[in-house]
Amino acid sequence: MRLSLDADERIDPHHHPERDSVLHALEGAIELDLDEETFDLNAGDITRFEGEREASPHAVERSVALIVLAPRADSRSRPGSVASDVLRR
Repeated sequence: MRLSLDADERIDPHHHPERDSVLHALEGAIELDLDEETFDLNAGDITRFEGEREASPHAVERSVALIVLAPRADSRSRPGSVASDVLRR
């Protein structure tokens, strides 16, 4: 799905259980809060995280991102796992 945010717009904290999430920042700059961590994403950056993590993207400036929510092949919850990776362009 395509996410378009105006400067200083935030999506309320939420999660997507039993999904793996990918956020690809296409334009602008986004601060992505995942649980108690914050990741700074700029155009071209990609992050992957487990849907159990509480996510809240905040646009530092007008921003556009592509978000993919994929069901896990093994949809059982993985207790204690809080994976996230950020790939820089």
